[in-house]
Amino acid sequence: MGRTPPGPANRRKKVTTDCNRINDFKEFAGDKPLNKYVFTDFQAWSDLLVRVPQNHVKLPAIREKSRQEAADYNDALPIKKRLPTLSEENDRQQLSESASHILPRDGSRASV
Repeated sequence: MGRTPPGPANRRKKVTTDCNRINDFKEFAGDKPLNKYVFTDFQAWSDLLVRVPQNHVKLPAIREKSRQEAADYNDALPIKKRLPTLSEENDRQQLSESASHILPRDGSRASV
């Protein structure tokens, strides 16, 4: 048997999550027309996300820091004291879900 389609509440949650991801990316890379983003913008975002501690907004020591500052803070800790981060695979999946439709697979500029 196949999966049942998600209900309206789950669809709203996914839309909210996707909007938050896109807004976070825009904050990082700058708010510009879609055709001005290049593959390296998404790659730099992805590289940052794999360094950011999980639940960084809930941790008192870094909750007020930007993602970049939280990643730098974590990198500066001794290796055994570093906070767990998102896995690269999870990051790439999130990036794919939120942004892959914006850029062509060959990394050229999107045409909008």
